[in-house]
Amino acid sequence: EGQNRAAAWSLSRALSNRLRQKVEGKLAKDSVDLLITGCEVSLWLGEQMAADFNLCFKHLVVKTISSNKLLGLDGLEIPMAQTGHCISENAWDLHDSVVLIISHSGATF
Repeated sequence: EGQNRAAAWSLSRALSNRLRQKVEGKLAKDSVDLLITGCEVSLWLGEQMAADFNLCFKHLVVKTISSNKLLGLDGLEIPMAQTGHCISENAWDLHDSVVLIISHSGATF
């Protein structure tokens, strides 16, 4: 219970700071505040969470992406173009975004 509470507190604090920076004009209004990533079932859970966040927090920009696509885009020595997908090097403003990596087992992300 203690680790979950600490994680929730840290996430809420990071998102509050992001929103404050947007209000102060330090970040673009369409920049991604929370990027949720995972693989398979973990990604599905993240997509559901993002949908809930979008319903509850109208000023928060939340995006989800498969961890495999994210690694292909920016985690390799030679980036792989994500043809046909909504993410690319210039598609989303991810500067200082909060990233939530979901993994049920801790072995995959």
